[in-house]
Amino acid sequence: MAYPKPLAFRGLNTFFRLGQVLQGVPRALDPEKLKRKAMQRTRLKNFGDDYYQEGLEVLCESLNRDSRVNAYGYFLAESTLVSFLETRLLLQRKRDRNDPVLQTRLIDPIIVSGLARTGTTALHRMLASAPLHRGLEWWELNLPMNRTVSDSREDRIKTAEAIIRPRELFTPHLDAMHYIRPHTLEECFWLMGGTFASRTMTEFMVCYGYLDWYFTKANADKKYQDYADLLRILQAEYPGQRLVVKSIEHLENPHLILKHIPNAKLIQTHRKPVECVPSYISLNAFVVDLTCSDLDLHRHGRAVLDVSDRSLSAHLRNRAGLEGKIYDHLYTDMLKDPVGSVRKVFDFFGLRWTDEVARTVGLHTREHQQHKYGRHTYAVGDFGLTEAEINDRFKDYIQTYLPAA
Repeated sequence: MAYPKPLAFRGLNTFFRLGQVLQGVPRALDPEKLKRKAMQRTRLKNFGDDYYQEGLEVLCESLNRDSRVNAYGYFLAESTLVSFLETRLLLQRKRDRNDPVLQTRLIDPIIVSGLARTGTTALHRMLASAPLHRGLEWWELNLPMNRTVSDSREDRIKTAEAIIRPRELFTPHLDAMHYIRPHTLEECFWLMGGTFASRTMTEFMVCYGYLDWYFTKANADKKYQDYADLLRILQAEYPGQRLVVKSIEHLENPHLILKHIPNAKLIQTHRKPVECVPSYISLNAFVVDLTCSDLDLHRHGRAVLDVSDRSLSAHLRNRAGLEGKIYDHLYTDMLKDPVGSVRKVFDFFGLRWTDEVARTVGLHTREHQQHKYGRHTYAVGDFGLTEAEINDRFKDYIQTYLPAA
């Protein structure tokens, strides 16, 4: 146990252990059982292109093997993976029916990416607050389509509320690191979970083996083909509004995003790695520790450092030739002048800046101050790392994009 778990959470985990005794909560993840559950819930059978299968199998094996997952962890993993598989089934049904929604024109979506803790969330939400812009809430990213004929928007919101409620009640201390509720705007890696070529599960579960597979074998091209169709489905819900989305894993494949969404407006955020990487390690360690026992903070710190390095290296490799299509946004600019930093984005992409845009972005900024839900504190040494080691790992990136640092 890396961190002392709240007493209320320990009681919650005891409840889920009872669920394992009664066989309502699994003791291990089985890909075929997960698929059967998703098929039963949706009454569908066709998962589409089977490229996802290898990722699902590797992910389940990694979750079963790489740490001692606790009862709550298995409950959370099962419910999340079944939800992802439901999304696959529902997307394929639309494809089988040649649903016109898949021809929806995307209105030049703004896609924000960057290393974790570089201001992606703040920038994303400021941009989404502008008139005729639309961010996507957690409930709709988790369940982007009705699962049955009788299903409704309200039913999907209730499902999301039930999933989030344990975190809200039993781990409120996480709000200081990252505040999430069903109606908050969130990372669209939730939308990509059903590709099983995504880092979604790694944000709250230990799965080192899956991460190795992800960076070497995952089919990112087909992932973004699916992602583009899912965005079209959501765009149809908001005619006339530009979608504003963000995910840290978009960092790795800007070329594939533009292949499948040629009119996308890409933003990469930049912050000193010595500031953002330890913050990300701390947040991720705190969250994954809730789903497993005996988390080794030093091992986990190095694993997250490696993920950050591999992700950024992939970005630098894959953005070649795209310099004029990616806006580089400095975290320090946002701290000094939040509204002005958003205006720079508008200017770069030729978007119309008006007094109304300035007013709504400014209002959002005033209502969502940094540290609103508390301060996130951590020390680099807690994870067996040093600032010098982090600076050395990212020295080429720092010289190119943060020379003043």
